[in-house]
Amino acid sequence: MNFERPHLQIRKGHLYIGKVDTVELAARYGTPLYVTDEQRLRENFRAFQTAFPEAEIFYAAKANSNLTILKILASMGAGMDVFSGGELYLAMLAGVPRKKILFNGNSKSEEELRMAVQSGVRVSVDSLDELKLLSKVAVEEKDEAEIAFRVNPDVSPETHAKIATGLKQSKFGIPYDEVIPAYRAAVQMKGIKVIGIHCH
Repeated sequence: MNFERPHLQIRKGHLYIGKVDTVELAARYGTPLYVTDEQRLRENFRAFQTAFPEAEIFYAAKANSNLTILKILASMGAGMDVFSGGELYLAMLAGVPRKKILFNGNSKSEEELRMAVQSGVRVSVDSLDELKLLSKVAVEEKDEAEIAFRVNPDVSPETHAKIATGLKQSKFGIPYDEVIPAYRAAVQMKGIKVIGIHCH
């Protein structure tokens, strides 16, 4: 069976990633060792840009928050979807424009929301409690937070239960039948500007 691809090859029993011998890399750097082929990374990102020319593409930093990878993607125009204060810091360090960072997740602390407001990044609000806390933080900071509502659509993707994030019993998002009242509440709140909607 042949597993070779342009970026992965086997030569004399050695795996090559991006034309570099992984046995030599292991001897030089030790193991375990993570190896990323920059050319392949760039090719994959360009493929997304070609397939979706009108879309802004945001990389999920939680997939791999290695600063070098984030810098490469930022240099190609990627936005970042971040899930923690640490990922937000790395995205900014990588040079991602603040308007191209979305702070996502259902467990953002008050400190992280304050960091988001101070940094001027958009926040995907996951609950009514978070919305109220974000409004409080924005008022204290004398600023405004741009938000998207994460909606729980109560739709079964017919997949493994551990990755089904759109079910009613999922911990993610505001139930779809509560989103319009939440939106009405948000437009009356100080320090909040609703700009979008977010759904998995």
